[in-house]
Amino acid sequence: MKYRGLAFAAAAIVILGSCTPEGEYRNLAHFRAAYQSSCGDYDQAAQLITDGIVETEMPELVQTFINGELVPVYNRNWVSDWAMWSFTNVYSNDVDFVYSAGSRRIDHDGVSIFVRTMQEGLGALPYTLDLYTSENGQDWDLMVSKKGKMMGAQGTSVLMMDIPYGREVEAKAARFVLHVDGADEGLILHSYNFILGGEAFYPLEDNDFHS
Repeated sequence: MKYRGLAFAAAAIVILGSCTPEGEYRNLAHFRAAYQSSCGDYDQAAQLITDGIVETEMPELVQTFINGELVPVYNRNWVSDWAMWSFTNVYSNDVDFVYSAGSRRIDHDGVSIFVRTMQEGLGALPYTLDLYTSENGQDWDLMVSKKGKMMGAQGTSVLMMDIPYGREVEAKAARFVLHVDGADEGLILHSYNFILGGEAFYPLEDNDFHS
């Protein structure tokens, strides 16, 4: 029992001695094992095996939902990662897409969308498109409602446009609901990006996480 008590006391000293003073930062990952996939957001940054980052609020992270289903971590950024070779297939002519950035509020005044049909030779298909934003991720405000015809390009039909809201908003989540008549085999989501002042941007590009 004597040795056990000494070991406990020593462990307590080490733990207390390793605490970081308020207002200061230290590298928790220095010489420590960590799991790593990519650094696109808080969810995908390296997570320490022996120690972690403790937050009292929901962190900044990317969550995307397609037709009510949470997109897996490994491809939830594909629609907004600026890479033309990454995309998401939706096997329906209806798409309900939600983009959430966790605790971060996205300051923007419009969105940029690029969607095309899986099937070729369909011509200029009619579509309806509704754009929403939300301050809490649950209650949605309609920003823009559009309808028209997709571009009947040589091959697949294409919807590619920048859509301004007409005013600037700060939102925790954004959403588009798209229906394309005749796209029975499905749609390919290439990009959905935010616009502010006429320029598209990625909302989590300047993350800086500390312990």
